[in-house]
Amino acid sequence: MYYGLKLLISNQKTSFPGGCAGCLQPACLVLNQVKLLRGPGAIPSEITIESSGPANANRATWRGGSGAECAAVPVRSRTWGQIKSLYR
Repeated sequence: MYYGLKLLISNQKTSFPGGCAGCLQPACLVLNQVKLLRGPGAIPSEITIESSGPANANRATWRGGSGAECAAVPVRSRTWGQIKSLYR
């Protein structure tokens, strides 16, 4: 197993409890795949890792996750610009 990323999601500047629909609902985040890009001339040039690790190590929960659907589901591929445009 390799450690390659630590993702922290801050709760600063979020609304007060009950201030938005769904803010108190449990949620589950699932990481299904990581693509590693290697340096110039490396063969292969990229490696894809698809493994959940021991005891569902690819999952993180919000508000305990109890009752959240943690089954892996496909999502739409978006660029960072497309995501930012949703909040402008």
